[in-house]
Order: sequence, then structure tokens, then C-alpha cells
Amino acid sequence: MATRGQRTAGIEAEMQPVPAERNVSASSQGAESSTLTSRNLRGNSALLGAAAAGLLAVATASVGLLTFTSEPVQQKTSEQTVETGDASLVRRLADAESERAIARLMMSAPEKQKVRAEVAEGKLRLASITVSDSYNDRGDWVRVAAAGFQQDVHLLREPYTMSVPYLPGMPISIIGLVDSCGCKITVAVYSGSAQLSLKPLKPGEVVQISAPRGP
Repeated sequence: MATRGQRTAGIEAEMQPVPAERNVSASSQGAESSTLTSRNLRGNSALLGAAAAGLLAVATASVGLLTFTSEPVQQKTSEQTVETGDASLVRRLADAESERAIARLMMSAPEKQKVRAEVAEGKLRLASITVSDSYNDRGDWVRVAAAGFQQDVHLLREPYTMSVPYLPGMPISIIGLVDSCGCKITVAVYSGSAQLSLKPLKPGEVVQISAPRGP
């Protein structure tokens, strides 16, 4: 049987501190666990970064497609040039008709004022031209441009007479703008009651009509 002193010594031995080797081992395990956690976090961050980059690439491609389709149609001058000759398709307007012609211009008020000033200075002339859809009312549009000004016209089967500012001797351009049915833009111009159907236009194609050359 153990004495009282022996029992006390045994208890004290059991209460001895854990050896340093065990503490070092525990610290090493903790460090390894921390390292693994850090690696996992970096791996997850890399995966998330790659996913985000993929989504950004898709978004960029989508925006690029939208940007591409929204670009304006490039204008191409058609081989057709209409010479007015004696039976002019463009009628020069008298000075007395100027104010009424300017009021009919399909332009903003500042642009109309600019036309008025340049007509008064003798830089510009005013003329009239009559246009229509040579087929039927399908919703085609053309742009009539001359002397740095432009007017967009919705073509109807019924002829429409419009005012056009122009520079003497410089052509008036009729530009295809909207093809409503995909079968080209059908436009006609008039000399009096006589109708002249122009070449059917694709959006961006241009037909030039000679303007009066006189002062």
C-alpha cells in the first residue's frame, strides 16, 4: 500500500506541464491549418475572379454587338445622275416666293434663319422639287440634301412639293434613308405633271439631281 507521501508525489507528477515538444506540435498543426485555410481562400478568390472576368467578357461582347448595329449606314453615291436640261426637275423660286418657301422648310428655326440670311446675302438660292413614292405608301423615307442643309421626307404616293436651298451649279442629293419593306426605296421626281421614277435606292445610296446654274 502506498504511503500518503507517495500518493502526493504521484498527483504532483500528473500535474506537470505539457512538454515543449507537444506545444510545438500543436503550434505546427495550427500553422498548417491556417496555411490550408489561406490557400482555400486564395483558390476561391481565383475562381470568383475568373467567373467575373468571364461575365465581363460576355457583357463587353454584347455591348460591342449593340454598338456595331447602331452605326449609321454609309452613304454610297449611285451611278445615276439626273440632268435637268430644259424641262427642269428643280424649279428656281422668285425672290417674292422666298419667305413662303423658307416657312415650308423642314428644318429647325435657327436653320431657317441661317437660310434666310444666306439668301439675303446672295450666297444661296431657293428652289422647289416635287417627290413621291413611285410604287405606293409603304413608309419609305429619303433625305434631300444641298448646300449643307438636309431635310428628311416621308414618301407618299401623292406628290409633295418641298422647298430646297441650293448653291447654283451644285447638285441636290436624294439619299435613301428608310426602306420600309426590304425591297428598296422607290422615289419619283416631277417636271410639271410628268413623273420620272428614279433608280430604286438602298439605305445610304445617293442620286444627284442637277440644280439650276443661273444667278
